[in-house]
Amino acid sequence: MLLPIRWLKDYVNIDCDNKKLAEDITLTGSHVDGIVDSFKGLEGVITVKIKRIEKHPDADKLRVCYVDDGKSEIVIVTAAPNVQEGDIVPLATVGAIIAGGNKIEEHDFRGVVSYGMFCSLAELGYDTNVINKKVAEGVLILDEDTPIGKDIREILNLEEKVLDIEITPNRPDCLSVLGMAREAKATFNKDLKEPEYKEAKDSDEIKKYIKNISIDTKDCLRYYARVVKDVKIALSPLWMQQRLMESGVRPINNIVDITNYVMLELGEPLHAFDVNTIKTKEIHIKNAKEEKFTTLDEIERDLKPEDIVITDGSENLALGGIMGGLDSSITDTTETIMLEGASFNRSQIRYTSKRLGLRTEASNRFEKGISPLMSKKAVDRAAYLIELLGVGTVVDGYYDIVNYEEKDEVIKSDPARINNLLGSDLSVETMLDNLARLGIETKYEDGLLISKSPYYRTDLAIEEDIAEEVGRIYGFHNIEAKPIKSETSVGMLDYKRQIDKHIKTLLIGQGMDEILTYSFISPKNYDALNLEENHEFRKYIELINPLGEDFRAMRTTLIANMLKVLSLNINNMNEKGAFFEFGNTFEKEGSKYIENKTMSLGFYGYGDFYMIKDILVKILEGLAIEGYEVKRSTETSIFHKGRSADFYIGGEKFASLGQIDYAVCDNFSIKTDVYVMELDLEKIYPLVNLERKYVKINKFPAVKRDYAIVLDDKVPFGDVKNEILSHGFDIVKDVQIFDVYKSDKLGADKKSLAFKIKYQGEKTLKDKDIQKVESEILASLEEKFAAILRK
Repeated sequence: MLLPIRWLKDYVNIDCDNKKLAEDITLTGSHVDGIVDSFKGLEGVITVKIKRIEKHPDADKLRVCYVDDGKSEIVIVTAAPNVQEGDIVPLATVGAIIAGGNKIEEHDFRGVVSYGMFCSLAELGYDTNVINKKVAEGVLILDEDTPIGKDIREILNLEEKVLDIEITPNRPDCLSVLGMAREAKATFNKDLKEPEYKEAKDSDEIKKYIKNISIDTKDCLRYYARVVKDVKIALSPLWMQQRLMESGVRPINNIVDITNYVMLELGEPLHAFDVNTIKTKEIHIKNAKEEKFTTLDEIERDLKPEDIVITDGSENLALGGIMGGLDSSITDTTETIMLEGASFNRSQIRYTSKRLGLRTEASNRFEKGISPLMSKKAVDRAAYLIELLGVGTVVDGYYDIVNYEEKDEVIKSDPARINNLLGSDLSVETMLDNLARLGIETKYEDGLLISKSPYYRTDLAIEEDIAEEVGRIYGFHNIEAKPIKSETSVGMLDYKRQIDKHIKTLLIGQGMDEILTYSFISPKNYDALNLEENHEFRKYIELINPLGEDFRAMRTTLIANMLKVLSLNINNMNEKGAFFEFGNTFEKEGSKYIENKTMSLGFYGYGDFYMIKDILVKILEGLAIEGYEVKRSTETSIFHKGRSADFYIGGEKFASLGQIDYAVCDNFSIKTDVYVMELDLEKIYPLVNLERKYVKINKFPAVKRDYAIVLDDKVPFGDVKNEILSHGFDIVKDVQIFDVYKSDKLGADKKSLAFKIKYQGEKTLKDKDIQKVESEILASLEEKFAAILRK
């Protein structure tokens, strides 16, 4: 694709030289094959004004022109038929060098000496294949306000070069100036200036010209149309012709040029119909029949039922997405036009184009995939240019037929996997920045990058696509090269990681998913937890230069982030969820910053308080930690007062768990019961014994008996359990609570505690063996807690 650099600069402020521009764009993925300079070597061509013209005294086809260069009068002999007195034209003076390296010298034309030569576009360096046929016939006539005596390179801005870029098939958005401007914006981290558009007004006026439009095929996804009246067909202005020619497109007339200009600028092919050729004043997009159709190139083509046609119901007007019809084309007598912006099935366009051997700029773009959202933008841009150039009057009203379902899809990416794919060590912040520069809206949530693809990026679909975008904008050349290691050694996890792995294995076996959340949180999270002003969690480390208000504090607890994850899943209508996270919490002691390894766990829809308590007990048993105490939780602002507990060892608390208080749930938009646990791993690491102990399986049957006792409401089950186990009965193997019941019938400040005792000995137990121990247990509970057996 040919990309005029001056056109690119309309949308991005490029402040480097062309060589660096080409190199940097190549390094970020858009390969520049070369820098085209069609005007290299052009020297000595200036602007002059023709003051008077006389017939040559001895040659009927020649004329003698007297021109003013602002300093003196120069005599020029020319055969050009299109020059007139008052015209401002480019003049190659004596000694000038024009296209092809030709040097201009004085020349005697039958007795009259010419001191230079008027220049056409071809003689300035433009390819004859892309010059308008009418303009190519004579000398280039410049605007009447063009200053004279100036270098033509300056007047026509011929100093700017053209980039020849190789666009890969997966990037149809880059087949446009705006698409490459977006790439340049990302490459150089500049601002992007959007083109101007003329939005359509709601009105029925358009129905005076086009009564109805319908889509009757699944292969047309969108059809957007507007009407322009009072059209004046003429040549487009020179600046527009220059941009088209430098892009490899031949100018035709102002209407056709505007549609081509918008296609090159935005990447969306447009088509203009002469409304007078639409006999029924209706437009239908449908599949063709077995029929013949003559396209704009005057070739009659055989259509198949799968081809897409634009028809007025009586005859075909265009081959959808490929080429217009000869009979509906724009001519010098056209007065009213309909602008079409459409989106078609890329596969069908490719199939038809290939079968007919008809490759066009339009089919080349449509077959690669263009967002249906581009249809409206392109027509509205053309409408703006039409009124800007005074080509016609845009009629109020529009047709917009949508034949597809919009999907708001997101791509989830793991930052760690992105680094693994790229061989890099980029931070999440760097990834977010690179994606933002590309216009890819991304947020970091629950340990993942959640990306929304821009409407014009139809190529983004999977995690690897996001990794590629991050890598190319960061610069693959900036990623440190790492040699492949030829030697490997068997390593071992350090002791703490072995413990972490042991816990993770147990939790994954319970059906839980691991999450990873930000270490930075908002101080508002502590308010949401209903913490007292002097609570230890509020003693957070504040960042000097945070990413934003929501990332100002280093977290002192994992509970807030866990509740956010649970809330997100609940509000996404996931029926149940169970998650765990290993992460650091942070605190400051004096001048030291301390990181504490912590684990949190949360679930909903799975179980209750006893389940989350049992999970922690299983973790402790698996780590061979004994001698811990269970007490009523002190975190009464976070947890439900009657369904929470703290775990202590050696008088020091190392875990809190329970049902989250309803007020806290409301603050996190949670409308169901959720259970959370936080475990301080730093406090249990020294207590762990990972040595395996093998115990003989008891071959004698166990007996389980249930008990319900009534006692004071303030007595925790942990004290009851400890009292039962303190007697050291050999046959008492386990004590587990399974119910707590409160009722006025039990008495004020009383509760019923139901628990199960497992009895098992080195022989088959008899009732008398159990009854003896049972009696002593109940007696001790009555003596210590005034507990009585519930009848």
